Amino acid sequence: LSDGELLLVSNFRVKNAPNYDNPEDYLPQVGSAGNMQSLPANNILLPEVDSSELARYTVVTTLDGNSLALQDSYAFFAYSENVYVSKDNLFATRTTSQDEEVNGFILREAVTEIACVSYQNEALTYQGSASVKGRVQNQYSMDEYDGTLRVFTTFESTTLEEKKNGEHSSLLWRGFYSSASLYCISLDSFETVASVERFAPDGETVRSARFDKQKAYVCTAIEFTDPVFSFDLSNLDNITYTDTGEIKGYSFALTKFWGGTLLGIGYNSQRSLKIELYEETADSVVSVATYEPTTYVSVSEEYKAHFIDAEDGYMGFYDGNAREYVLLKYDGYSLREVFREPFFSYVGKTRACMVDGWAYLLGTCGLKAVQVY
Repeated sequence: LSDGELLLVSNFRVKNAPNYDNPEDYLPQVGSAGNMQSLPANNILLPEVDSSELARYTVVTTLDGNSLALQDSYAFFAYSENVYVSKDNLFATRTTSQDEEVNGFILREAVTEIACVSYQNEALTYQGSASVKGRVQNQYSMDEYDGTLRVFTTFESTTLEEKKNGEHSSLLWRGFYSSASLYCISLDSFETVASVERFAPDGETVRSARFDKQKAYVCTAIEFTDPVFSFDLSNLDNITYTDTGEIKGYSFALTKFWGGTLLGIGYNSQRSLKIELYEETADSVVSVATYEPTTYVSVSEEYKAHFIDAEDGYMGFYDGNAREYVLLKYDGYSLREVFREPFFSYVGKTRACMVDGWAYLLGTCGLKAVQVY
């Protein structure tokens, strides 16, 4: 909801063996119940796709926030991966691959196309698209700031060898390489204006990212060993970064927290919960506090499933294994448990908020209030 306008994003999948006499079988429909209309061709972005692409759309619709009257609609064909929404624009991604022959081998690299539509003045207007090398993990890996889209990707390259047997040929796997890259794209030209490619150690992939104006943070990992990188994006002609060095485990979510720290939610080397706070120094990123339960904890990897109050230093999560909601507080020295409250719900379907010293837990089986102070 932005300035009285409701932005709705949905997926539409084409039916198997569609009846092409019925447009609703293969085209997105918008309108009121009983009066649905197919999106016109001018409102559908149709990239070049091959036969292996899934027939699906990401559909964007703007509605009046009060009456829910339809204002405009736009659809991206074959875009059903990640969607990031900024103050003025919506970005949708689709990942394909491109092949290059090098020294008799085929190098197959992942490439992500990012398309942009503005949603200002009740209209959805296609702005353009850009391509970056690699795969975008989620919406938190993208951020618009001061006319520039910043994107973290996992660079992926597979080495293949073509073997021919008479009239037939096959591709044999010969190797795989991955790392992490950062791209900065001008939203005027949709050209890459700055980049830091393959900055992570060989074999690492992006696990989480967070942008904060002219700063950016990203956690990469191989299995359960990770560094957390801090990027200074104040000068795109001279992007600099520091990192924590090797830390056991990795974070699947990063966010700014109390006292200028960075909160990482993830796993330790035993794949049990690890919540860690980082602090940036002049030349590195260091760990200042860690919470690791001694027993196995089952948590959701969805960022919004966790309660985070950065202003007062509270962080909460639902432990599906113990069926308890746990509230932590950072006191400037350590992350300590405020309470462990029995609560029956499901991982990923539990939420919490805090009002006037009371924590309210909302789950699949009801609501519970717990006094904190």
